[in-house]
Amino acid sequence: MHRKRIVLGWTSNAMPWRALPPHIRIPVPLMMHCGLDPQDALELPRTAVSGGKLDTRRGKTGVPVWVPLPKPVLEVIAQEPMHPATTLALCANSHGKPWTGSGFRASWRPIKLKLEKEGRSSLT
Repeated sequence: MHRKRIVLGWTSNAMPWRALPPHIRIPVPLMMHCGLDPQDALELPRTAVSGGKLDTRRGKTGVPVWVPLPKPVLEVIAQEPMHPATTLALCANSHGKPWTGSGFRASWRPIKLKLEKEGRSSLT
């Protein structure tokens, strides 16, 4: 079965980040703008972001990755209050705990479907 791939059709100046729940606001731009695999984005420690840069390793290959963070990602990170110190992860779920891949997918899917219905995303 062939699935359609969803690509959010937002420009950097018109991204509706505030339309996203707080626990989704950091992981989505990390994936969109930094090309991170969802699991790589969800497992980032808070210390991976420093001085406008991202320092991490790819989960599948272990290859070190150094990425200057794009302005939209920096803006989202700066605007979001840090979740309670219940985790060392940069991205946390609504309970302040580290995301699991399946937990993120379950939370993201209804949001994605709502954005599609409102015409805020595009299919490719």
